[in-house]
Amino acid sequence: VLDAAPPPPQPSDEEEAETMRRFPFLRDPRAWPMVAAPRAAGAISLEALHSAVAAPFVLSSQLAFAEHGMLNHSCCPEAIRSFDADTLTLRAARVVESGQEVSDTYFYPLVPHHLRAKACEAFGFECHCPRCRAEAALPRPMHVWSELTWANGVRLLGEVARARAAAKGNLAALQENERVQMALQQMEGLVATTGDRLTALELPEADLSMCLGSWAALAAAVGDLRAALRGDLGGAAEALQQAAQWAEPAAPAHALSFAARALAFRAAIESEPKDVLAACFQDLLGMRERCLGSDVPTQPVLGDLAAACGVDLSARVA
Repeated sequence: VLDAAPPPPQPSDEEEAETMRRFPFLRDPRAWPMVAAPRAAGAISLEALHSAVAAPFVLSSQLAFAEHGMLNHSCCPEAIRSFDADTLTLRAARVVESGQEVSDTYFYPLVPHHLRAKACEAFGFECHCPRCRAEAALPRPMHVWSELTWANGVRLLGEVARARAAAKGNLAALQENERVQMALQQMEGLVATTGDRLTALELPEADLSMCLGSWAALAAAVGDLRAALRGDLGGAAEALQQAAQWAEPAAPAHALSFAARALAFRAAIESEPKDVLAACFQDLLGMRERCLGSDVPTQPVLGDLAAACGVDLSARVA
């Protein structure tokens, strides 16, 4: 648990101009998908991002965590971070051996290697973590295909987003939009083809799991869109569970989020047997303990989901 450091000094106009020159994406963090606020909720201010030049772990424009800023980056980090008011907590996300370096990720990790490399370049270094080494070693045609496929996936998501905005909350109109349904079908094809192509390379299991993690976000998007555009809760759960499996080796905290959403969709299916839901909930708790440890209270975060799955958390012994 790390305490907040004093507020960082405000940069001069010259320093601000130099910051913008070196890191143009700081003008609008939303325009650069890899640069995400370290907090799960809320927008990060431009003032806060000034400190990202030296240490990209800013909680707000007033608080920075100097000790945490000393951690090196990895695209498959040993630790995950969480915030409670002005306290940052680091927890092991996997087994850490004595003397092993503990790393965190500087940006949203579930993107392909070529985008992560650009994000690392903005911070002034190259990442040589196991995940980057595995993806960098892929055949050159796979790199080209990956860039084109990711760009196509982002384009399709953009089409759906524009249609959703134009629908102005009219879900029926959105579901009847043929272009939107076609975009979802194409995204499903992208995710399925990606899994097949990577599996066909016959990579070592550890390398394959790292490579698949780069596509977990698109798989999760397919799940959410299946629910929103088709009302297909079972299909949504299936896609989100696949996203969780792909994400866990590289980013356990994101995998936990995907798995919880998958189970929530399954719990909303009236015909789903309670014993199956209860078993799935126990699997989710196992993932949560691997990710956060057994000392983190389960209530109230998973209380509603447990009730929907017919699980009595009060009877659970930590």
